[in-house]
Amino acid sequence: MILAQGVYEAAQTIMTDAKEGTPVDTGNLRASGHVMPNTLDEALTNDGVTFQLGFGGPAGAGNQNETNALEVGYAVYVHESGPRAGGVGRRKFLTLAVQENERRVVEIIGKHANREIQRAYGVA
Repeated sequence: MILAQGVYEAAQTIMTDAKEGTPVDTGNLRASGHVMPNTLDEALTNDGVTFQLGFGGPAGAGNQNETNALEVGYAVYVHESGPRAGGVGRRKFLTLAVQENERRVVEIIGKHANREIQRAYGVA
């Protein structure tokens, strides 16, 4: 489970950066960004630990602290086309957040893996 915690922390780091880059008109799209674990059966497979990152659906879906009843089915359009002229944010806000955080993801997961190794084997 320590590895799952590391992957979740890494996914949250990516989502934080993605939200900062999300174009803003009303704020509903930015608020809809979420990280959701797959079900335990899906998340812990031979392929590793997985989480889903996304935007859209009812704004706030999957968030613990943000909710909004408005539908933001335009997430893909905004992701691909970017903000309106002079607007806040950038296009490909989620894709770029993943790419820009590759090194940080490895560091976060490595930190959790090292912690688990130290705990399991009593290594300091």
